[in-house]
Parts: sequence; C-alpha cells; structure tokens
Amino acid sequence: MRQNGVRSNVRFPYGKGGSSKKKQGYKAREDESLGMRTGKESGKKATLKARRDESYGKWGSRPNQRINRAKGGSVHRNTRRENILEEKGRVDAEKAYTSKGKRALKGEQRRLARELKK
Repeated sequence: MRQNGVRSNVRFPYGKGGSSKKKQGYKAREDESLGMRTGKESGKKATLKARRDESYGKWGSRPNQRINRAKGGSVHRNTRRENILEEKGRVDAEKAYTSKGKRALKGEQRRLARELKK
C-alpha cells in the first residue's frame, strides 16, 4: 500500500529506519525485549503485563527494580532475631515420631528460646 509516494505497512507501522512516523511505546518495547530474552508469550502462562512487572519492577519510578540497588540502594537483610524466629517457626512446625525425637525437638526449642532472650 502506498501513501504519498511512501510505502506503508498497515500491520506494522513502526518501520525499520530512523524516519518512521510512529514510535513504539515503552510497554511495547519492554514486551519485545521480554520475548527476545525469555521466549514468546504463547509459551507462557503469565500475561505480558505480569511478566513485564516481574522482570522490570513497577512502571514509572520503579522502586522495586534491581538496577536501583546497584546505584547504592539498600537491600533488606534479616536481623539476627528474625533469623532465630524463622528457625523457631520451622522447629515448632516439625513433628517428632519417637521419644528420642521429641526430646531432641524440646532441646532445640529451649535453645532457640534462650537465644531469643539474649
């Protein structure tokens, strides 16, 4: 199809050269990048928006994006107390099947309780 002496493709209006009339949007560019890096959408269960959010973080200022951390942002690391509480939760959820196992679990729970009191 020709328009004003210039060949235009209605299905893909972006063109190949730098003189294209229409520019691709941010989301379209990210979707294309995702497709090239991780495979096309039809092979995935998540939508392009979900994949885009997961890969690039929130759109706009993008506070959750990994790049920001590389520029000096802080990464949350667990405190000693949080680690002990996490371990205590795992031990409490564990089930002992023998008397020896019950004794070992009780000892572990006591040890973690003492650690928390420090």
